[in-house]
Amino acid sequence: MQLDKTYAFRQRDTAKVTAHTRLVVGHIFKEDPNDDTQKWDFEAYSFHMVLAREGRRPLDDLYGGRCEQVSGSWDCRDSALYKFKGEVGIQYFEEIDEQIQGEAQALIDQNNCYSLLTNNCKQFASKLFKRIEGTTPAGSQPAIGQPFDMQVQFAAE
Repeated sequence: MQLDKTYAFRQRDTAKVTAHTRLVVGHIFKEDPNDDTQKWDFEAYSFHMVLAREGRRPLDDLYGGRCEQVSGSWDCRDSALYKFKGEVGIQYFEEIDEQIQGEAQALIDQNNCYSLLTNNCKQFASKLFKRIEGTTPAGSQPAIGQPFDMQVQFAAE
């Protein structure tokens, strides 16, 4: 991974197959790029598909519920599963939310009918990444000395 690049990760809340999944897209930066002692930081947004709350029926969690896309600044979880997806062709952090929101909404507009098997949050995250991916091939190993699928624990500052 490199300073001033934008990367995407798939985040799962737990190791369960049915865990909620979102796409996290963020930019690696330093407050002072000239200070070699300063650590890198990662500022990000998350994008995910959820079922609309209004008018939900009992079987909506399996099939037929109306989907919505949700985005917003990403707050890192104490413990979650992350999978490196690749580099994203967006140069500045300020552009992430605006550019990806349109792609996410286009996916929902194509099919806003939830299906546990064919149109769920994991598939939404994968399709969204395919629309925004940059130059790093999916499935490549990030150059940070970490395993490809990793459980990340973030220390409180």
